[in-house]
Amino acid sequence: MMLVPYLNASALTLLPNKASVVMSGLNHPWSIVFLAQNKQLISQRNGDLLLINKHQKIPLKLPIDDIYASGQGGLLDLALDPNDNKTRWIYLSYSKRNSENDATTALVRFQLKNQKISNWQNLYTAKPYLDTSVHFGGRIAFDKQGYLYLSVGDRGNRKLAQNTNNDIGKILRLNPEGSTPEDNPFNNAIYSYGHRNPQGLIFFNKQLISHEHGPRGGDEINIIEPNKNYGWPIISYGKEYFSFRQVGIGTHKDGMQQPIHQWTPSIAPSGLSAIQNKDDTTTLFIGSLKFQRLHQLTLKNNQILSEQTHLNQQFGRIRDARIHNNHLYLLTDDGAGKLVSIPIVQK
Repeated sequence: MMLVPYLNASALTLLPNKASVVMSGLNHPWSIVFLAQNKQLISQRNGDLLLINKHQKIPLKLPIDDIYASGQGGLLDLALDPNDNKTRWIYLSYSKRNSENDATTALVRFQLKNQKISNWQNLYTAKPYLDTSVHFGGRIAFDKQGYLYLSVGDRGNRKLAQNTNNDIGKILRLNPEGSTPEDNPFNNAIYSYGHRNPQGLIFFNKQLISHEHGPRGGDEINIIEPNKNYGWPIISYGKEYFSFRQVGIGTHKDGMQQPIHQWTPSIAPSGLSAIQNKDDTTTLFIGSLKFQRLHQLTLKNNQILSEQTHLNQQFGRIRDARIHNNHLYLLTDDGAGKLVSIPIVQK
């Protein structure tokens, strides 16, 4: 069975009035993947990785001691390679510290055997390390050719996002074992640049779709293409936090990409899943940390046709959104975080 964060369907309806709490007592959960035999794996920002088996939370011992669990850092995204049905690698991003306690975004993979981690592999470490605790990005996606994409935020050092000699403020493209594909647009892992803090990333309908945090306004949804500059911090729809001045030179510049959608004021988006509908539209599900709600958007021909919200302040800050077995699962970012299930039914 292919386990991916989206599904294809004829005509589906979300039933937010049927939302229920599947599990509570999670510590700032960040991501979830669904394993065989009805098991799940949940990453927590405090550095804990939990195997969920029949509602039992089993902590897994990680073979590392360099997790930077501070600020926005910790364990981040989880992903399964949809092209790999044999070895069943599990991919994990996390914020990694060095001996000076500076931090960066790192990618690893491992396997689970008898409820224990095995074959741990360090795949990629974004450079440089920086003395900040924000904007790690960390979302993982796979395309149909088996390439892996990893988002890395600007780490609060925005100028680095425009420099293609580092990994900061970029979306990276890697081979599944962590090497750099020869046909990448730059002579490194960079696929696109000029990003602030992408916390949603999926490959769907032959497109790489991302969303990212703006500052005060200017959260964006982007269609990601190779060798494209997405503008941060030269152009943005957001304002500076303290001066309220326009970020950069404005909202447009030749040679820099425009988002297909932007939110002002910011919703602080996190998590992204998609459904293909019978009428050739795509439904996107995106969590809002700031407004504690779920956004449902209709996309067609790279244009957002409609947007509605659900669960307004009902469960808390939504960090992740995943589709599995005709349900949308949400993780809430809280010291007493929850796993919420919402049925999706055919019309």
